[in-house]
Amino acid sequence: MLQKSFYNLLSVREKSDLSETVRKFSALVEIIPTHPVFAGHFPGNPVVPGVCQIEIIREILMEILKKSVMIKKSGNIKFLSMINPLAHPVLDIDLDMKTLSMEETEVTALIRSGMIIFLKFRGTVQTESNG
Repeated sequence: MLQKSFYNLLSVREKSDLSETVRKFSALVEIIPTHPVFAGHFPGNPVVPGVCQIEIIREILMEILKKSVMIKKSGNIKFLSMINPLAHPVLDIDLDMKTLSMEETEVTALIRSGMIIFLKFRGTVQTESNG
């Protein structure tokens, strides 16, 4: 888990109501720029690795669903800009979730800071059984 070592989850709130078929959430995270990964990625010009961005989305989904989650399919991932944690330490993450079955959820996510979009993600996640 990256939470509390790589980033802090500042808030998660639902933006949708019960009548909507797609649940919408907004999360606010703060990247910890002193994390050791930035010493090598890249010295003097830190960049949040793409795999860490995807993991942050997965961990926020686990927070929302209160279950362990794995990414089953990623139909579309677009890295549009690099995230420098010194320039953009606080990130907005928008998540839209549509339930496909008891175990599968379709997810669209956007990582941004103001009008700057860093990542667009669309895929399917599967909740892991507890037994």
